[in-house]
Amino acid sequence: MVTCPARKNMFKFSLESILSLRSHKTLQAKNQLGRVIAAKVARLDELKEHQGEISSLRGLGGMQSLSFLQARFQRISHLEDEIFKLEKEIMNITEIEDLKRDWLSSAMVEEKTIDKLKERELEAHSYKMNKLENEELGEIALRKFYKH
Repeated sequence: MVTCPARKNMFKFSLESILSLRSHKTLQAKNQLGRVIAAKVARLDELKEHQGEISSLRGLGGMQSLSFLQARFQRISHLEDEIFKLEKEIMNITEIEDLKRDWLSSAMVEEKTIDKLKERELEAHSYKMNKLENEELGEIALRKFYKH
């Protein structure tokens, strides 16, 4: 029983298309999580800028005109409102981030499960190929032994 060596070593994973889809899903989840984190970082930077500006406005002292004091108070008030809005937005983004992390985790588990299945099938295939090869070598040895 001699088979074509090129054909016998071919391994085709039956769930390759599903593994590909799972890998794509994992990549999408990573990208979406990255965008959410980038948005959160941008909001946190904006929040720090506003807090720094409020600190500098409050640090101004000395004699100042009434119109300047009113403008400074209005600016501080506006910045405090913006900070409040940013804090709420950051909380919402954090919730979205948690959901995206969960989605990524689940996608990675699905991908890893199918990948492990592929590894097991490859090991089984290798075992089968080694067994067939040993049988063929045994047949060849027997033929040479009986020829002499």
